[in-house]
Amino acid sequence: MSWATDISRRAMEIVMEYEIKKGRKPEDFSHKKVGYDIHSNNTKEERFIEVKGVSESWNTYTWQSLHHTQIDCLKKYPNKFWLYIIRFCIDKENRNLFELQRTLPEAYMIPGGDLLDTTKFRIEEESYSLKSALGTTLKVRLQEEKYKNG
Repeated sequence: MSWATDISRRAMEIVMEYEIKKGRKPEDFSHKKVGYDIHSNNTKEERFIEVKGVSESWNTYTWQSLHHTQIDCLKKYPNKFWLYIIRFCIDKENRNLFELQRTLPEAYMIPGGDLLDTTKFRIEEESYSLKSALGTTLKVRLQEEKYKNG
């Protein structure tokens, strides 16, 4: 298995656990090609969650890729779409399954309405990337208190 696959799987596990703790019922939709990875709901709310697991350094993490199906889903359901970025702080020389399991990640949960707010983020559809709007790094935008750990 590749490191990217390992990170993605671990990020999905973390998000599923988080959704259950929040009283929602998550279901893995990652292989259904619907524009999000997890469908999660309860009697009050429905979420279409795209999960991104990353281990990149903040120095180089300036954008996040988004597939066109994810952007389409975001535009169609801005009040239900959420982007969860699960960031693992693991040095390149220590990247292994043991470290991945024991590392406490940083979690950022961004509602669809904020993703579409051009004063906060900029979606570049030609490259399918999400960037901070004001020229700041994605790190600066994500570390705003409202996104950290939902």
